[in-house]
Amino acid sequence: MHRSVLVALVMSVALLGPAGATSGVAPTNLTIHADDSHVYGKLTGRPSCRDGQTIRLIVNGVETATTITGPDGRYSFGYALVPPVQVRTRFDGSIEGIHPDTLVCRASLSRPIRFVPGAGPAKPAGTTALTSSNVGAAAKSLGAVMRITLATWLRGGDLRP
Repeated sequence: MHRSVLVALVMSVALLGPAGATSGVAPTNLTIHADDSHVYGKLTGRPSCRDGQTIRLIVNGVETATTITGPDGRYSFGYALVPPVQVRTRFDGSIEGIHPDTLVCRASLSRPIRFVPGAGPAKPAGTTALTSSNVGAAAKSLGAVMRITLATWLRGGDLRP
């Protein structure tokens, strides 16, 4: 009898793990901005996923520098951009805590931005400035997207991304 109780106790600890142990996975996101001499942004996510994380700077597809985030997740690279150039940042993810109480902070990659001389702040790659010569085409495209969205909504379609 005592043997079966002991076996049941050992099996429950083995299957359920020690009491109070927690683990999980947390998403993260990287924002990015650039000017003539800095690339900067913020790593967002759970507080334990923000402070002291390594952020990698990728210039024209090549990793060129690393920096560490501050307590609020902000990072900055003092980097002279020689235009035209495309930059982005990467966080490889991390595991925070001590086993069995761990949190996996997922990796994230910022959007690429293109820095062009004399164009002001860097813009997301593939974007076009709105000018008097292309405003008509932009309005027509926006109208088409709005019509499709409205038609989907009226049919009861799901508009969530």
